[in-house]
Amino acid sequence: MASLPYQRLNVCGEVVFCAQGASIHAFNLKSQAYLGTWSHPALASQRTGSDSVPSAAPDTAAKPDAGPAQSETPPTGPADGEEPDRPSKRAKLGADLDETQGSAGAADTPGLAAAENLSVAPEGGAPAQGKKKKGAKVAASSRPTDRPWVTLLEATSDGRHLVAVTGSDKTLWTFEHDGNGALKELSKRAMPKRPSSVVITADNETVISGDKFGDVYSVPLIQKETSCPAFPTAPGQGTPTPAPAARSPFKPQADETTVHSARNLRALASQKLHLEQQRQQQKEADEAAAAAAAAPPAFEHSLLLGHVSMLTSVALASRAADGRPYIVTADRDEHIRVSRGIPQPHVIEAFCLGHGEFVSALCVPAARPRLLVSGGGDPDLLVWDWLRGALLSRADLLGHVRGVCPEMPAVAVSQVRYFTIGGSEGDDRCVVVVACERVPALFLFDLTSEGVLRHVQSVSLGGNPLDFRVVRPDAQPAIITTLHLSASAGDLAATAEPLCVVQSGDSGQWTASGLCLRPSPTPVISGKEDEELSRDELEAALYNIESLRKAPSDENVEADP
Repeated sequence: MASLPYQRLNVCGEVVFCAQGASIHAFNLKSQAYLGTWSHPALASQRTGSDSVPSAAPDTAAKPDAGPAQSETPPTGPADGEEPDRPSKRAKLGADLDETQGSAGAADTPGLAAAENLSVAPEGGAPAQGKKKKGAKVAASSRPTDRPWVTLLEATSDGRHLVAVTGSDKTLWTFEHDGNGALKELSKRAMPKRPSSVVITADNETVISGDKFGDVYSVPLIQKETSCPAFPTAPGQGTPTPAPAARSPFKPQADETTVHSARNLRALASQKLHLEQQRQQQKEADEAAAAAAAAPPAFEHSLLLGHVSMLTSVALASRAADGRPYIVTADRDEHIRVSRGIPQPHVIEAFCLGHGEFVSALCVPAARPRLLVSGGGDPDLLVWDWLRGALLSRADLLGHVRGVCPEMPAVAVSQVRYFTIGGSEGDDRCVVVVACERVPALFLFDLTSEGVLRHVQSVSLGGNPLDFRVVRPDAQPAIITTLHLSASAGDLAATAEPLCVVQSGDSGQWTASGLCLRPSPTPVISGKEDEELSRDELEAALYNIESLRKAPSDENVEADP
């Protein structure tokens, strides 16, 4: 079982929020004191359920010959002429009658999962080795994407509100922060599709969310309604969810021409009546679902724009001349689109076309407001004049990555952020920080006003950075990053520091040091959140950017002679 790292973090003043699985922990940055934890309601219910369920599986395993007594039909003695020492016939359990229901029940009831594999031992012999049910194997572990993990964590510029996204239920959570690490839930809104990028406008009033179907929505930060059902999409808006394949209706194999006895005729009539009732119930359910889809949304929202491909990143920009807002979006198809901000997001100002692979990270530095830095699956970082859609320069990234990981075949940029350092003659120095997936280092570049990136330093870390933020604890910039040790680290991952601080020394070189921020007392996060979660499953959940890379098309792949 793999321990969960901090997959997301954010900083609000002196408080650091770290997302660990489906929980958000709060710490004081200066004193490193633990302040509190918020957990997803589903996680809390899982813990309560695991505590209240009796330990039926150990008792059943300890008494193998008690299996038939648990069935509804009691065992009978040997019939006339039957050998008395013959092994008793295995009684059918509920899971054996319906394998599909058994697999679903095994995921919820531990006792049922144990009963499925139970076999009756012959008298005076060892227990019989029965086949394992397929359902029990599937229910042993769930996909990491099905867990209510925090996938995005953003904060307002004043630190008074925190916005989190949980991936499994596609819910956008809004919290009020009291300044001391305590979070108060204000609203939870189920979005139509799973959000892949979230930003908050400069006035701290609107949340802009882009999802994996290419749609971008805006919702108010403060929602009056604190609870709402699933997000209904108005007709003609958004990307419709593909309808599941309809099951073919069950048809009786027998009819009046093949059934002759009065008893079978009555059974056939009862079967037809039952099927008609099922059809009527399905019809009513479909009508209710259609009415719910046509109903107005349960909370205020606006569909701003859409891509035809998976949306990967959203950034906000403004024109220096008059402050007009713009929305910059990127997708898996190597496109970067520049659209006007609210209330004219349908107006496209420019496209930034030049990437050969997916685009996964965008950054518009406030110190260089006319410049856009983008990265993704290409070996270079690209710098744009985003308003004109003009490519200004490229900076090699793969070469610096291979300086840390010589065998790295390609680059998958996970994040691009920036910070400024006061320079001479009022010209602030703009430093761009880049993190790549599965690369234990941060890469620092100077961004000039002409749009040129110059490599400054590659800072080696004790693990792979999952998320990082720039803070200024003593008026000097510092980088706080979460760390995760890959499978090659072995047992070192359990004792490694969960966070790291990168600071500049007197010589101007940036160095990394461990930062131990752990909940105290450590909360029980096993339950079903990381139960039987293998290291491979954990890494599949943490590292999903490289999966955006497309496989070569058939026409571009030449057959070997």
